[in-house]
Amino acid sequence: MVPLLRGRTRFYSRAAFGFGAFGQGIFFAAQPTLHVCLAVKRRYNFPGPSPQAHMQMIPLVMAAVGLSLVCSFATAQALTCAPDANEKVAMKQAPGGARRIDAHTLEVTHKKGVRRFADKPPHDELGGLHWLYCGYDPKAQSHLIQRQLEGLFSGQLLREDTGQIVAAGHTVIFSDDRQKLLAIEQENGRDGEQWSVYGEAGKRLWYGYAGTLKQVKGVPNIVSQFEQPRWDAEGNLTAQNVCTYPYEGKNAVMLTQLEKVWRWRDSANCTAPKVKP
Repeated sequence: MVPLLRGRTRFYSRAAFGFGAFGQGIFFAAQPTLHVCLAVKRRYNFPGPSPQAHMQMIPLVMAAVGLSLVCSFATAQALTCAPDANEKVAMKQAPGGARRIDAHTLEVTHKKGVRRFADKPPHDELGGLHWLYCGYDPKAQSHLIQRQLEGLFSGQLLREDTGQIVAAGHTVIFSDDRQKLLAIEQENGRDGEQWSVYGEAGKRLWYGYAGTLKQVKGVPNIVSQFEQPRWDAEGNLTAQNVCTYPYEGKNAVMLTQLEKVWRWRDSANCTAPKVKP
């Protein structure tokens, strides 16, 4: 069984991710399916006890360093922030323009004016407050701005039409009609992600650990983790519930409303291995 917290640790190496513009870029797609690769997962998520059980192995060999990346989830429409992202390339997506006034001040122009995002010291990898422009979804009319507060990797959506700020994550997955979204956050030292699901008018439907936990002597331990989140054609959020060692099994789960409470259906299907006599 895997403990939820594993201590303060770096998630990625700048040298290891020093590949070209493709690898450094923002992974955004306007097609029905998008694979967001390990370049994101390595920064925001500890590898689990069995990486093979956690990821679909799709190697992308980067000539610069011979680095293999693998895709971890497929989505409908997504905006996400990659490690060592090429912010200048991402800024070109902003309809009204986005720029750096200086090294620690980001400025984004929207239809109602200008919004500035100012970093706060200390300016190191896991300290202070830092902002990064990650991309724009024209259908949702939203910019994704990464918000890193010390070891918490999250984000905010800036609405292009109103200038409104909406809480989000380092990755945002929209339903096809853009009326719902999944926001994914990752905290340093925590194995797994925090998910927030928002419905129409920005109402939060569900928030919590992306998986199932079990208390063992007062310590939360991971039973399973949710992977491959996606919105189906009916606007339902689904995912794969992948059991972690020593539990066994894998099954599809769906976020459903039961007696006015949103819950993950079929998320308690992991079984403990049989003990040999």
